[in-house]
Amino acid sequence: MTVIIGKNVMTPENVHIEPFVVIEADVHLGENCVIGSFSKISQGCVLGSNVVLKPGCILACGTIVEDNVFLGPGCTILRDQETGVCGVEVAEGAFLGANTVVMPGCRVGRGVTIGACSLVTRSIPDDSGIWAGSPARPLKKSKNNLLRELARTRKQLTLN
Repeated sequence: MTVIIGKNVMTPENVHIEPFVVIEADVHLGENCVIGSFSKISQGCVLGSNVVLKPGCILACGTIVEDNVFLGPGCTILRDQETGVCGVEVAEGAFLGANTVVMPGCRVGRGVTIGACSLVTRSIPDDSGIWAGSPARPLKKSKNNLLRELARTRKQLTLN
């Protein structure tokens, strides 16, 4: 059971790393992270606190994963093959279902849920609910988004 950890990797004591994980150089892991077996975290990635990567996740170089994020088994965050740039950010509270693929340069917004086996090809706004499919499309708005729309409608009605 081998875990490979590169140079300059920042890991607090309360991080759980399962067997057969590769963590490349200059990675920062936040508190209470769980890294599942057979996962790979490439150079320069930053993971916030309470991040869960289930088995088989792959994060391309420079990926930013904020606090309280869940990545289901087999999630893959890609980089641009020509430039090597990833530029992916997964915002706080996001949930990515199993085998989700996120293309380079995309941002998954705060509190967003991505259904299993989805392909994220564009940035997804904060609190925009549930997205799924290939390419991922909105299926259902979040409660926060619905409350904002209700408040906006009420304001417009009082102005008229």
